[in-house]
Amino acid sequence: MKACAKTTISFAMQTHGDEHKLKTFENFIKLCDMEWSEKISSHALRSLSHSKFNKPSILPLAEDVNKLQMYLKTAASQLQQSLMEGDQNAWTQLCKVTLTQVVLLNRRRGGEAERMLVAAYVSAKQKKCTQANDDIQEGLSKVELALCNVLMIVEIEGKRGRKVPVLLTKDLQSQITTLIEKRSAAGVCESNVFIFACPGCTTPQRSSDCLRQYSKECGAKNPET
Repeated sequence: MKACAKTTISFAMQTHGDEHKLKTFENFIKLCDMEWSEKISSHALRSLSHSKFNKPSILPLAEDVNKLQMYLKTAASQLQQSLMEGDQNAWTQLCKVTLTQVVLLNRRRGGEAERMLVAAYVSAKQKKCTQANDDIQEGLSKVELALCNVLMIVEIEGKRGRKVPVLLTKDLQSQITTLIEKRSAAGVCESNVFIFACPGCTTPQRSSDCLRQYSKECGAKNPET
């Protein structure tokens, strides 16, 4: 509303419009600055917090999570094989499945994972191929050293521009590598910088839609959780 008022003021000033109307909109903006947070925002936030507090939190069943994981693993294996054999239609499905697996493994915001860049993945892969610092290796336990050999870390941009680490298993690395190798044949634009790209445009897949789709397809008892 303030933006609309400012636009009206700007238009009135340029066209030498009605002075009374100009003054009315200026007064409205002043009132917003002085009283909006106290009379409107605080009450709205209190109502939202109250509704959220009273809403019951239903956690997903471990059985459903396991069922979804197994469904995605089987689908990814079949789709990757089909894509390697030349079925370009399998690219988009493998892309969606892999994105869903990344979100489930890392429990990251879906919007962060879906915007993972090809350049970030390639850079992380090159770093993983180089020898790690000896001092760092000496400070790690046997379990941590084993995990370093299995998992790869890709840094992506998170909320407010922060660096957010995303872990990838060897299976996910293999799937993502296949997606990158076959993206041009699948019709992904060169200007699309995202790994989980939508063919024919410059935007990424929506992780929330993917998660919703596969949670229903896997046969979970409570897919909405």
